[in-house]
Amino acid sequence: MVFGSFDVLHEGHRHFLQDAKALGDYLIIALASDASIRFLKGHEPKQSFDERAAALSLNENVDEVVAGDELDDDGNDALGTWQVIEKLQPNIIACGYDQQAINTLLTKRFATLDSPQIISLAPFEPTIYKSSLLNSLI
Repeated sequence: MVFGSFDVLHEGHRHFLQDAKALGDYLIIALASDASIRFLKGHEPKQSFDERAAALSLNENVDEVVAGDELDDDGNDALGTWQVIEKLQPNIIACGYDQQAINTLLTKRFATLDSPQIISLAPFEPTIYKSSLLNSLI
């Protein structure tokens, strides 16, 4: 399982998904809602949830796209409760190189359990393929 917004899928994302898929047999994407992107990143998503989900579904490494924990425009509700993990019970969660905060929260939350294993993946040319850099060019 991986978490992310994947707001305009790029080569760095594709590399991340390939590396994540290599860790197991079935890759689930917990995709951030539009409201989550607005709250966490402070801007409107470039693509809607449905557009991002459709693009991810076309990737050969992705087996399933599910909605991440929902939150409203004020940041209330399930953010940080990891309900999607409780429901789907993945064996492995892969975090991107730029997801240190998520990695730390997940490691603390699931420290007493054998599963899921939390793994940080290496970046793919982060000076070129980073969403914030690419979005500034759009």
